[in-house]
Amino acid sequence: MVVDALASQLHAAWAHEKRWDCALAKFAQGWLLKPFTYMNASGEAVSAACRFFKIAPREVLVIYDDVDLSLGALRFRLSGGAGGHNGMRSLVSHLGGEDFPRLKLGIAPEGGRPSGDRMTGHVLGRFSEGERPVLQQVVSRATEAVRMALSEGLETAMNLFNRKEPTSKPTMSRKYEAMIVLDMKGKEDTVETLVSQLSREFEQNGAKLEQVDNLGKRKFPYAPRHVESGYFVNFLFDSEPDSVASLKAKLKLNPNIYLQYYQRR
Repeated sequence: MVVDALASQLHAAWAHEKRWDCALAKFAQGWLLKPFTYMNASGEAVSAACRFFKIAPREVLVIYDDVDLSLGALRFRLSGGAGGHNGMRSLVSHLGGEDFPRLKLGIAPEGGRPSGDRMTGHVLGRFSEGERPVLQQVVSRATEAVRMALSEGLETAMNLFNRKEPTSKPTMSRKYEAMIVLDMKGKEDTVETLVSQLSREFEQNGAKLEQVDNLGKRKFPYAPRHVESGYFVNFLFDSEPDSVASLKAKLKLNPNIYLQYYQRR
């Protein structure tokens, strides 16, 4: 679910790779991979892709469910054992060790880790209607976490997303102003569409938009990196500080954004 959401956000198209029995999707900074094998053989496709693309294990980020974490929890780890997870056991074996980063998504039900037959039923079963809103939220946070790791580094993402979620989070919403400069050379007719897409990105990231002003095309006083002009869009919004940091990391991956500047109001 997380890699599918990432593929959609990064505009990466899936292709079936028959040699390795997996799906691959190329994006600007690397590859997304979904094994089609049984879980306990998932390391085969990952290791084959790593050898072909000359990717070191430390450059692989594995995303998987963890029944030892409560539903909705996220945890980055730089290394570690399989912890009883068959898919991770396969990855450790085929990648030649435990030194590769991973992002765990908690799936433990209320009441903690199940045991015996209940474990099998829970891991292979479907989420209940009551769990689905939490599931949607954790998938959204997981994509934010991965995109922050890509743009700001794994340590930055760990520091933000590994913090334990409080049971009742106090409201820390503040007013912000963001100036976004778009490099739309040759794509001027799509400016309005992109501004609408950016507005949705703000809202999906928890921002409450008050006003969006398209200030139009303006020339730079000098030509930085051969960009002579840009489209300036000003956003006024309410948001929590952590959400602003996550939003900046997301938008940094957008190839149409040349500059972004934020300030408290």
